Amino acid sequence: MDSDSLENEAVPDEKTAIPNTEPCAAVDPAPLQQEPIDQEGLEDDEIQAQIDLLKDFLERLEVTRPEVVRVTQARHALWRFGRAFREGHNGPDRYHQSEVRRHIAQFWSHSWRGNNTVSKILLLLVVYNGLPAVLVGSVAFVSVRIGLQPEFELRPTVPNAAAWSMLAGVVLSSLTLLTWPSRRRVFLDRICIHQKDERLKAEGMLNLAALLKHSQSLLVCWDPSYMHRMWCTVELAAYLKCHPEGPLIIRLLVDALNTGLAPTRLLMLLSSKTFLQRSSAV
Repeated sequence: MDSDSLENEAVPDEKTAIPNTEPCAAVDPAPLQQEPIDQEGLEDDEIQAQIDLLKDFLERLEVTRPEVVRVTQARHALWRFGRAFREGHNGPDRYHQSEVRRHIAQFWSHSWRGNNTVSKILLLLVVYNGLPAVLVGSVAFVSVRIGLQPEFELRPTVPNAAAWSMLAGVVLSSLTLLTWPSRRRVFLDRICIHQKDERLKAEGMLNLAALLKHSQSLLVCWDPSYMHRMWCTVELAAYLKCHPEGPLIIRLLVDALNTGLAPTRLLMLLSSKTFLQRSSAV
């Protein structure tokens, strides 16, 4: 084929050979329908799970670590007419006055909401310092009486010898009651739980029920607000569960004695103790 024929042959247009590459109109995809997430339901489930974990931990009555079992001497708690009670949780931290022990001689269970702090302090002073106060007062009375009236004559050498002897006995007995340095190991949350370090404070509160397992006796300072406080009921229930036959000492404060509901609540307490003892026996 000659060159002329090749030249006269129609050559296809290059533009028509290239396919149309214009962009198509954008098509909106169908929106994906996602199920709404119930945030409140998730939060409720998380809270319930934490409550279940806390309940299981409290039921085991096991301390998180041995160093949590701490005691203080009664003289620290009653120093300066029970300053630890009068200051409450807003006072300076007294954690340094406690020490680690394997057992607690006596656990003090009381309510911080009661308006009878003075009655509570007087009660504890009598319980822990009452016997030394009576002995010191008696010795002082006899000593002064012998000194003023050596031969117990009908007419003493010093006028009003009996009155002076009585005064000496009362004064020394009162001073002994307020200042006797009792070294008995007790648990008082205000001293044995750290009040400034939030982590140690939370750990101590979490182990309150377990500490009753390491307590040899429980002293309850009963007042009208006692059974309305959650931690008070937890302490009482934990002790009765661990020591159904253990020494449980209940001392009624003055306000509780003047309340008509006190005998009813006390009867409920004794009934619950009997029920728990029978349940444990079964």
